[in-house]
Amino acid sequence: MGAACRRRGAIVLVDSIDNHRAFNRRDLSNEHYGAMDAIIVQTQKHAAWLAEQGHTALVVPHPHGNLGSWSVASHVRPTIRGVGFVASDAKNMPTQSDLRMIVRACCRVNASLYVVSTGGAAFRFKQQNCSEEDLMAAAEDRHLTDEGRSLCEASRPRHNSGTSHPGRATALRVGASVGPMAPSFEREALAQLTDDTGQRKHYESARLLELIDVGVLWRPGRQQGNSLAIHNRPPTRMHWWWSHAIPVIGYPMEAYLDAGRRVGYPESLLNLTTSEEIEGALRRVAQPQERACLQAPSRQGAMLSSPLYSSSELLVAICALAERCGALDEPRPEELRQPVGHWARRMATRYRARGGQHADAKGGASTDESYQQV
Repeated sequence: MGAACRRRGAIVLVDSIDNHRAFNRRDLSNEHYGAMDAIIVQTQKHAAWLAEQGHTALVVPHPHGNLGSWSVASHVRPTIRGVGFVASDAKNMPTQSDLRMIVRACCRVNASLYVVSTGGAAFRFKQQNCSEEDLMAAAEDRHLTDEGRSLCEASRPRHNSGTSHPGRATALRVGASVGPMAPSFEREALAQLTDDTGQRKHYESARLLELIDVGVLWRPGRQQGNSLAIHNRPPTRMHWWWSHAIPVIGYPMEAYLDAGRRVGYPESLLNLTTSEEIEGALRRVAQPQERACLQAPSRQGAMLSSPLYSSSELLVAICALAERCGALDEPRPEELRQPVGHWARRMATRYRARGGQHADAKGGASTDESYQQV
C-alpha cells in the first residue's frame, strides 16, 4: 500500500509507536518499511539508529490527552505523603523486584507508594505495603531532606520561555537533518477542544491530587521486543504526570531523558536505577520550594506534549520531509522558525504554482490529491 501511495506522489509515513518490529534490522529491510518516506519515532536515539540503517525518522513523541487541563495541581504540600506510579495494564508494571525496590525507597522517606490505574470507569489507587524493617529505618532517620544545591539552580531550560517554543519534530536522513521547528499557537485554543476521544475519565480525579505529590517513572517489566525497543518506549506516562503539574523522578528511559532536556528538567532526577538513588531523589524534592520550582518545567513539558502542540509539530515535520524529498524547494533558514500556518500556506501555494505536480522522493514528478490536503 505504501508503495502504491508513493507512486501516486504521496508522502508516506508509518508510526512505530508500540511496534517492536521497528527496532529489528530484518523487519526494517522488508518492502513495508522500504516503501516509507519516513518512520515516526519516539526518541532521538531511535531516530539516529534508524538513520544508521538508511531510514528517515521523524521524532514526534506521544502526547498526553489532558485536553481540558483536568485536575491540575495548583500548589504543593509541606511534605511528601504520596508517590504515584501510573499503569493501566500489567505489561507496563515494573518487575516485582523493581517494584519492591521503589516501595522500599518510598517507605524510608515516610511516603506511601500508590499504583494508579485509569483503565476503568474510575481511578483506582492501590497502596503498597511497607516492611517492618523499612518503617523502622524511616523512624530512626530524622534527616528527611537533602540540603544540597537547589534543583532550580542546577538546571536551565534549553529554550526561551516566550509564546513560541522550539519543537522537537526532526527529520533525519543519512548525512542530513532538519533542525527543530517552531509552530506557534494560542494557549487559549486548548480550552476550545472537545473531548471526542473520551480522555477526561483518564485524567480527572480529585483524589489523585489529594494523594500524590510526586510521580515515579520506571522501565516496563513485561513489554515485547529487544532492549532497544523497551528503552525507547513512549514518554506518555511522563507527559501524563506533567499534565497534572506533578513533578516526576524515574529510570533513565530515552524518551524521559529527551523530554526532560527539552524543558530543562533536572536530569539527576531521571537517572535513577537503585533503591538508594530513588530515596536520594525523594529527599532532594522533599522541600516544598523544590517541588514548587519543578512545577514550572512540568507545566512547560505538559504544553509541549499537548495534543494541539504535537499535531502542529507533526504537520511541520511533514512539511520538512516534503522539502527533503524534493516535493518543495529548500526552505530559507529564517523560514524554519515560522509558525505552522506559514508552512501550510507555503505548501499550498507551491503546489498550485506547479499545476498540482511535485517531485517524487525517488525522482520524477507525479500528482496526488492527498498531498494537496496535507
